[in-house]
Amino acid sequence: MSVELLKKVKQAIDRYRMLDTGDGVVVAVSGGPDSVALLGVLKHLSAEYNLMLVVAHLNHGLRPGPADEEEALVHRISAHLGLVCESQMIDIAAISRVRKTSVEETAREERYRFLEAIRRQYNARKIALGHHAGDQAETVLMNLLRGSGRGGLRGMQAVREERFIRPLLGVTRAEISEYLAWQDLPYLIDLSNIDERCFRNRIRHRLIPELKTRYNPRLEENLCRTAEILSLEDDYLQRTVEELVDDRRMVEIDAAQREIRINIPLFLGLHEALQGRLIKYLLLSHAKQKQGIGYAHIRDVKALVQCGHSSGSLHLPFGREVRREYDVLVIGRRMRSPRGSEPAVQCQEEVSAGHPAAGMIACDIGIPGQVRIEAQKMTLSLDFVDRSAVRFGDGRTVYMDYACIVPPLVVRTPQPGDRIQPLGMTGMKKLKRHFIDRKIPVRLRGQVPLFVDGRSVIWIVGQMLSERVKLTDMTTKVLRIERTEKI
Repeated sequence: MSVELLKKVKQAIDRYRMLDTGDGVVVAVSGGPDSVALLGVLKHLSAEYNLMLVVAHLNHGLRPGPADEEEALVHRISAHLGLVCESQMIDIAAISRVRKTSVEETAREERYRFLEAIRRQYNARKIALGHHAGDQAETVLMNLLRGSGRGGLRGMQAVREERFIRPLLGVTRAEISEYLAWQDLPYLIDLSNIDERCFRNRIRHRLIPELKTRYNPRLEENLCRTAEILSLEDDYLQRTVEELVDDRRMVEIDAAQREIRINIPLFLGLHEALQGRLIKYLLLSHAKQKQGIGYAHIRDVKALVQCGHSSGSLHLPFGREVRREYDVLVIGRRMRSPRGSEPAVQCQEEVSAGHPAAGMIACDIGIPGQVRIEAQKMTLSLDFVDRSAVRFGDGRTVYMDYACIVPPLVVRTPQPGDRIQPLGMTGMKKLKRHFIDRKIPVRLRGQVPLFVDGRSVIWIVGQMLSERVKLTDMTTKVLRIERTEKI
């Protein structure tokens, strides 16, 4: 059976390309049976693969007596095998209190930090971990009970991040015990592994034995096979999502604004499974913490896309926000409240009292002269020209019949109830309806500059001129406004 174990490990190494000839490998050894067996197996295979092995042991300081015995044992085994052993003791409990994280989470983080430090110190390429088939079965069951998706049910990976390897992942506890006896390798049992206050220990000592006894004696083998199948399918779906992200028609990433924009019509054409994965991938890629996004958040984002409304927003963890702006879904930072923020239109001229609402600035206009609108990096140049100098069609210049303008003339941002008489129409139209028709997102409407006289809006800058001030055969005095934009 021990020969069969070595055969399984070698097959796994070759199948998952865990090792290359001449690799340096840091072997994480706690002193328990699994990690000691891992060390023995890799030592046995080191000549075949020409491996340089370094043993690494982290003493968490949680069990002063037993932990010290484990550290001493790991050093003795390493010396017996002729290997270098690096160990370190840290106070996990103290670090946990400072970070305000659980002892388990802190221990895991510090363990990987320590292993990575040793890997770099010895310029090794791989870090070997002692997880086996029983650990994999426990992980799959734990994630199933927690309601994890495919990503959780795939369990632990044989190779992660191209450097963490798990050569024993297809080996059972019974096979490990037989190997240790065959090699006469000593080990210690961590009594904390039988403490049933720990979720994993309850799974290991109660649920799995019950399921094996009453339902399926090959439960662990079947769970590991399921994890392997799901892992392959998960890898395929992940590659498909990454291809979608690279498709500029589907996803546009604005690095300057730190926003991600998704084409909703194309998104709705995807299978629903891909929709959820794409949303999760993009939400996590936008988050510094790379966490905090669960099923409920993905469900709510999909509902925002499918609701049929042209606008809406969701607040997500860690300051993230998802907004629908007509046919675009925007993932970005949560927008701040207008209170205390910069006004949408800032002008060089003096503020004209009485016109602006909260957060808005209105500017008197001098002719000839210029109005600089800082928020849009836009300059509007105003002057009077002869009728013969009028040239339509450049898209950046408008002409108005000055005699039809009712003083005072100001430039400001939109206010509730604003109306304009669209060019070619006799009636008035609310600006809100104009913005809806033009599919201008709600968050951008308050930034649109308006030219307003004593009666109504006469020009939505860059968008629409009022019928009331258009040039006619009766026009005698022409006001020209030229728009230039400079970053």
